[in-house]
Amino acid sequence: MDPRAARMTRYERAYRRLLRLYPARFQDEFANEMAQVLADQLLAARLGGGAGAELSLWIRAALDLLATAPGQHIRREAPVPQPIDSRFPAVERPGLSSGSAIRMVLGLSPVWLFLYLAVAVPRFLDPVFEDRVAMLGFPMGLVLVAIAMLWTGAGLVALRARRSFFGASMALLLFAGPASVLVLVAPALILAVANINL
Repeated sequence: MDPRAARMTRYERAYRRLLRLYPARFQDEFANEMAQVLADQLLAARLGGGAGAELSLWIRAALDLLATAPGQHIRREAPVPQPIDSRFPAVERPGLSSGSAIRMVLGLSPVWLFLYLAVAVPRFLDPVFEDRVAMLGFPMGLVLVAIAMLWTGAGLVALRARRSFFGASMALLLFAGPASVLVLVAPALILAVANINL
């Protein structure tokens, strides 16, 4: 067994799994380098700030990955039919099938919901960022939103693997739906737990 793989932390393993959200071409070119950069940063965080700093860095890296992966799918090149006459070669144009784009947009619905609430109803998300209730050493709201975003990422991986309408619908139902509900109820849940603790 590779000694590097034996030393890999759970955060690095989870990050490598999340890198599967990127298109295969992007993974082939950048995944190893991205994972190595994160591993180096995690080591520095572990040595400099402990487990809390390590978790915080990993959450930021995971959220960044979830925000950038869909753009890489949109930029990927779609195959273009070959011309009948070889004297006039086809010009490759970037594209994304409409079905894949719709699935990605729907799969990211918890992210869109969170961003909408943060902009349109700022007071709604106040409890999320306040330190009323701690969970794993962080504000409970931050942990709940991170869980929702990780669940969204898992849903995007599931959506990417599903080719049928039924499979994609089930992935949306099992991942995007619960993550959206968690984003919506997180502030109320925090306030309820804070009132119980009083």
